[in-house]
Amino acid sequence: MLQVQSKRFYVDVKQNNRGRFIKLAEVGLGGRKSRLILSMSAAVAFRDHLDKFVKFFDGLASGEEPTVGENGQLKSEIIIHESRRYYLSLKENQRGRYLRVSQKVSRGNSGPRSQIALPAPGMTQLRDALNELIDKYAEGYLNENDANVELPEPKHVRAENNKIFYFDVGHNERGSFVRISE
Repeated sequence: MLQVQSKRFYVDVKQNNRGRFIKLAEVGLGGRKSRLILSMSAAVAFRDHLDKFVKFFDGLASGEEPTVGENGQLKSEIIIHESRRYYLSLKENQRGRYLRVSQKVSRGNSGPRSQIALPAPGMTQLRDALNELIDKYAEGYLNENDANVELPEPKHVRAENNKIFYFDVGHNERGSFVRISE
């Protein structure tokens, strides 16, 4: 369990018939939970991006002037892993700086979206907890798909009408394919 300011976060390793994964849960007021699920290989990518956010935040703490974008956004990244997209946004509001992490699962045209909000000073704790769990439990679970097939990185394109199109290349037992979603 991570205690960051007045919020509680749980970082657990779970396993089911599809493999081992990390469950990240924020417990809100009244016991309401928001959960994110990360496969072990997605957790490695998430940890690496989180490390970039920690370094950026440390730069802000050392006196660098941030460029605040719309909605108080200081920095954002997207992680695309298999059928999931993770949106990381370091934001600022009247209560301080925080990292919003949203997870979108692609199932057809729509899918559920879940999110957590981590106060920025807790990013280092979360990164260290992920490091510990990945080092201890990820062995044998990092290459969930046939890693022998080299696939291009996913791409996304923003059209003039503000629509975003995603191009994901995948591979399964039937061959390689391109998934296009809006």
